[in-house]
Amino acid sequence: MEGMDPLAVLAESRLLPLLTVRGGEDLLGLARVLEEEGVGVLEITLRTEKGLEALKALRKSGLLLGAGTVRSPKEAEAALEAGAAFLVSPGLLEEVAALAQARGVPYLPGVLTPTEVERALALGLSALKFFPAEPFQGARVLKAYAEVFPEVRFLPTGGISPWGRTPTGPASATM
Repeated sequence: MEGMDPLAVLAESRLLPLLTVRGGEDLLGLARVLEEEGVGVLEITLRTEKGLEALKALRKSGLLLGAGTVRSPKEAEAALEAGAAFLVSPGLLEEVAALAQARGVPYLPGVLTPTEVERALALGLSALKFFPAEPFQGARVLKAYAEVFPEVRFLPTGGISPWGRTPTGPASATM
């Protein structure tokens, strides 16, 4: 996936698996299965100290790797050094946005309200994580947001699973 536009890959994938590494996972085996199933992207959270190790271990896989739960510029920098091609955070962090823009790396901050979407747009961000989607009726909200924010691509996350999956709104609004 090297050299590909991460946002284009995310939009094409329509699925972003999220991995929180606790220890003992067969990371290379997981990467192989994802690739065999046609999933070319993986978000590895920084919720544990093993997240950066996992990014480093998988950086030579064929997967496009993102770092999730990025909560500071220091974490963002470490994730990029470890091999992340994009950054995701639970909220909008202006310092991380500036760092990502300076490095030419996509940053998808978590947003929920129209005010947060407007703040992100003012920072030059138009690909946003809609979080948490499920508890806040993501499908309904994203349908409304598609009318008001046609220039934004949303990545709905939080509470979405194969068992409770609901439509996430019009395709034009979601990644």
